Amino acid sequence: MKSIVFAFILTFSPTTLAQQPDMQNRMNQEKPVALLSGLGTWQHATSTKNPEAQEFFDQGLRMTYGFNHEEAVRSFARAAELDPQMAMAWWGVAYALGPNINLDVDPDREKAAYAATQKALELAKNAPANERAYIAALAKRYSNDPQADLKQLSRDYSKAMGDLTKMYTDDLDAATLYAESARFITTFTRSKLRRIPNARSPTRRVYRS
Repeated sequence: MKSIVFAFILTFSPTTLAQQPDMQNRMNQEKPVALLSGLGTWQHATSTKNPEAQEFFDQGLRMTYGFNHEEAVRSFARAAELDPQMAMAWWGVAYALGPNINLDVDPDREKAAYAATQKALELAKNAPANERAYIAALAKRYSNDPQADLKQLSRDYSKAMGDLTKMYTDDLDAATLYAESARFITTFTRSKLRRIPNARSPTRRVYRS
């Protein structure tokens, strides 16, 4: 059975996955989402009170770092099912649907990601400040305007993530996502590394890796 989260996404963007037959077929026949072993132990604490929802959120984040964005969406979606008030679960769905190193900005996925972001914004009203900052930054990445400049949205998102890293200097996930976002708007060079002012900043450590 499809998750209610995917049903929500497809309601707002009926063609998002229709043009990807293999993915659609897998969704129709997929096994229930499960917690997997061997993905590491990296965690990003959220405000959810549901331990299982937190585990699925962490799994989704690990999967995005491992470039398995399709399965990451499923894990984030499962977190949203387990905790319907978990704004960051919807942030995860929206983030994983977005562009990545293997997939450029895509108008159809943009629609689905926009819908998920709006749900995250709705729930974020009761979320802590750092989660609201994550969601507000991601909201700059997506638009429901079919004529929107998707590349400009990527630049706006990158700037917002840069601002977020200044607010939460010890947050390595924020630094990682900022570094990733920069790859979409500029070619990485050693001079880019040298222009990062604080040699001990989390962002610089991400670039060095």
